[in-house]
Formats: sequence, structure tokens, C-alpha cells
Amino acid sequence: MKALKYEVLKEFICKNTSDLYRIGSFYETDDINRADELISKGFLKEQKRPARKKAADK
Repeated sequence: MKALKYEVLKEFICKNTSDLYRIGSFYETDDINRADELISKGFLKEQKRPARKKAADK
């Protein structure tokens, strides 16, 4: 999966990498669950994800 990029809304230190993310910077990850966790806690701005393609009806 391609890494997604999220805008940082609230400064935080990533528990996985110990990297500091400041307001206005961007957080990149391919772990959607981790991104959802950070979004739900208000650290990242939610972004629209591209819709998955549906199988064509025959």
C-alpha cells in the first residue's frame, strides 16, 4: 500500500519512531489503523481516502 500523508493538527511524539511532529508538518504512514488512532485523538487532520474500485457487474 502507498503511504498516506496527513497534516499534523497537534504536536506529538510518535510512540513507534520517537519522531517529533509539529503543528503544520506532515505525518506519513501506510498503517491506516495507526493513522485512524491519531486522527481520533486529534493529532492528525482526517483526509478523504480514494474510493475502492468495485468489481464490474456482468
